[in-house]
Amino acid sequence: MEALIQLSLIAMACGAMGGVTTFIYSFKKNLYKNNKYLQKLTIEILGGGIVAAFVSQLFTVPLNIHLFVSFAIGCCWAGLIHLIRVKITKLVEAAIGESGGGKM
Repeated sequence: MEALIQLSLIAMACGAMGGVTTFIYSFKKNLYKNNKYLQKLTIEILGGGIVAAFVSQLFTVPLNIHLFVSFAIGCCWAGLIHLIRVKITKLVEAAIGESGGGKM
């Protein structure tokens, strides 16, 4: 049981790093439209870590591959959140009649 908890915490840390990596990439590419960086970073770190901790347990692979899978899950979480933000932004801009570039 203790080993499972340790593995979950390691997976959570790797997933959070995946979220941070995707956030930094998006920030450097100037993909964020407003200045709510701290909120977005928090969602991507916590969400990536929590999702990776649970989803990575579904895979029975060696530890080094498990760490990579956890990191990839964190990256995918942050990418999915970014896509959802872009879609919502486009819907809101269409509703209020603004034309925007689709960045968020």
